[in-house]
Amino acid sequence: MKRLMLTLVVAVCLVAALAGAAAAIEDAPADGGPTPHQMPGFDEVGSGSEISQGFRPSEYETPAFFRFILYPLLGVGLLATLLLLFAYLLWQPRFVAEGKTKRRR
Repeated sequence: MKRLMLTLVVAVCLVAALAGAAAAIEDAPADGGPTPHQMPGFDEVGSGSEISQGFRPSEYETPAFFRFILYPLLGVGLLATLLLLFAYLLWQPRFVAEGKTKRRR
């Protein structure tokens, strides 16, 4: 009986905590606009002046080396995986035989 009561008390406390979090989410405006306590996004910060544009990072460009090494590296990885799977299929009867001999001992 004590465990049942303790379980009920913990469940009520958990539901109360989750209800508080749900109520905080429901305070958001229905039209999806920003609330007064919401921080502005990255695009909104400093978008008004040219000086602030100078501090933004440049767009990411993939290094030229990666363009040439990507497909050969994928091919080598796929080939190695296929070789390992093929070797496992070849060695599988040996694994089964070893397992049977260990069971007989």
